[in-house]
Amino acid sequence: MSFGKVIKNYRTENGLSQVDLAKRGGDKLQQTDISRLERQFTSKPAPEKLSALAKAMNISVDKLIELATNEVG
Repeated sequence: MSFGKVIKNYRTENGLSQVDLAKRGGDKLQQTDISRLERQFTSKPAPEKLSALAKAMNISVDKLIELATNEVG
């Protein structure tokens, strides 16, 4: 599963918009970052974006990477 699919699944399951998720991630994460990942214009987020995404999703960076690199889905 890609980072984009993991993020979109999380957002839809939690009823969040891209803007809502970006706000949760703090000043290192913007709605455009999430959009680019979900549309797979960016396949792997930069380290500071990865950390902000994990924070926004309330999971560890390691767990986010595990979900995104899992071949199932």
